[in-house]
Amino acid sequence: MASAMMFGLIVFAFSANSDLTLLGGLIWVTTMVTIMLIIITVFMQEHFWKNLIVAVSLIAYGTFLVYDTKQIANGGKGRHDLSIDDYIIGSVLLSADILIMPISLLFKREDD
Repeated sequence: MASAMMFGLIVFAFSANSDLTLLGGLIWVTTMVTIMLIIITVFMQEHFWKNLIVAVSLIAYGTFLVYDTKQIANGGKGRHDLSIDDYIIGSVLLSADILIMPISLLFKREDD
């Protein structure tokens, strides 16, 4: 499931012609919501909150994946894009995005 989701998001990032730099704000908001939900979960041990954390974190890291892939795919044409010389930064960004999404799904599986 995680690999199909990641593949679909990467295909979307390469095929989208629009400017996706506005996703930075969405990434910030979903990350802050995830942190607040984690703090709430510390005090309220219910499965609903853990499921909500998994859902919000998957949205956040899916957005990270699209944003980072688009930065690499544009090849330095935009203001926030990575140039050809930033291949190490691009590979670290993508590998972090690709590793964190299945880990988020494992957090959900831990409760079952």
